[in-house]
Amino acid sequence: MILTLKDCVEDYPKWREMVLRCRAHFDEQILADVAVLPIQENGETQIFDKHNRERIQLFLALSDDFCAEDKPLIRWLLRENGKCFEFGFDISKETAMAAFMLYKHMDWDDTLVLAACKFAYGSNELYMVDTEIALGFGLQETLDYLTQQNEPLCTAMAQEIRHYCGNMRLKPRAQFIDYFEQRRLGYLQEELARDYGLIDD
Repeated sequence: MILTLKDCVEDYPKWREMVLRCRAHFDEQILADVAVLPIQENGETQIFDKHNRERIQLFLALSDDFCAEDKPLIRWLLRENGKCFEFGFDISKETAMAAFMLYKHMDWDDTLVLAACKFAYGSNELYMVDTEIALGFGLQETLDYLTQQNEPLCTAMAQEIRHYCGNMRLKPRAQFIDYFEQRRLGYLQEELARDYGLIDD
């Protein structure tokens, strides 16, 4: 990325302050002005989210410096962006980026969320979200965890993973994190900034 996020995200300090407030004490009320809000015209809900551009700027500001204490915010952003998938939005880039951010600081409770990031949406997300992310701590470890939950959703996700992955060779976790930070994160940040008109071509 030639420009830094500080250069291209509008009101960057404001978004970083919101990140820090959520980090100190997560409360969805802090995020009310960036939550999904379908636009209404003539009393009818339109297929558009009024807050999408602002939420993407918060997301980009978070991606510039994130840690384990940001997991509640990352999970919230994944949920909100998932709502936009129902509007027909392509959410593949932000899903790939947020999934990595969660993956880097994951614990076992994040397993189903990460698998859903790849397998629960459409073909764009299936392509864009790295398989290593969807498998969390590893292929067999993830399958064992999902099977032990004894829940229909977990069982279905385990079947999806078995069907998709087969004998796929994957990068070890530490190597993948280094690869993503060096090769993918900056690219996705720049592409999102460009998609939302924050970088002039």
